[in-house]
Amino acid sequence: MLVIETIAGSSSASEPVFRYEPHVTTLSGMLSTRVYPGSPNYESVKNGDEAEHIWLIKLRSPILILDDGDSTSQNEKETGVKEIQLIVLNERDEKKLKKLMGTNIRFTGTLTHAITGHHHLPILMEVKGFK
Repeated sequence: MLVIETIAGSSSASEPVFRYEPHVTTLSGMLSTRVYPGSPNYESVKNGDEAEHIWLIKLRSPILILDDGDSTSQNEKETGVKEIQLIVLNERDEKKLKKLMGTNIRFTGTLTHAITGHHHLPILMEVKGFK
C-alpha cells in the first residue's frame, strides 16, 4: 500500500508544497512527451545528437518542492514547477501511457532533482502508479 505524503499548507506564492523521496506524492496533469538532444553533445538533434524522448506531466498549477535538508543531497528547493519529467520503469506502463497521451492523469511516485544529462527537467518523478 502506498502512502501519499504531502505537506499541508502552501508557500508564500500560494503553491502547494511537496517533498522529495522517500515521500510518496500524487500529482495530476496532462500527459505529454517531448524530444531533447542527447549524446554525444546534448546540444542539437538537427546537428547529430541522439533524440531523447521523455514522458512528462504538465501540472494544472505550479507547485513548490522543498529541499530535503541534507547538505550532501542534490535535491534543491524548486518553486513554480509546472512540468515534471516522468521515469517510467517498465514497457507495459509505457504501452498504456501511449494510449493516454494528451489526457489528464493522476500519477503516484517519488520526486527527485535532475542530476544527469538525461534529466531534461529540474524535477523528475519515478512513477509507481497512475490512473
